[in-house]
Amino acid sequence: MLQSIALKRHYLAIPLCAVLGGLLTAPLAQAAEELNALVWCDHTDPELLRPFEEKFDVRV
Repeated sequence: MLQSIALKRHYLAIPLCAVLGGLLTAPLAQAAEELNALVWCDHTDPELLRPFEEKFDVRV
């Protein structure tokens, strides 16, 4: 009985170590400084973009 409990713990410890190892070695994601978007030409009204650019301090 005690041996089966120890075996169950062993079977739980292996996947747990694998998950923790993956999380610790995964690189941290970082946002890019620039976002490129493909849009149709002349379909953006500058009067709509200007307030957005000012509010979020970006250039569209």
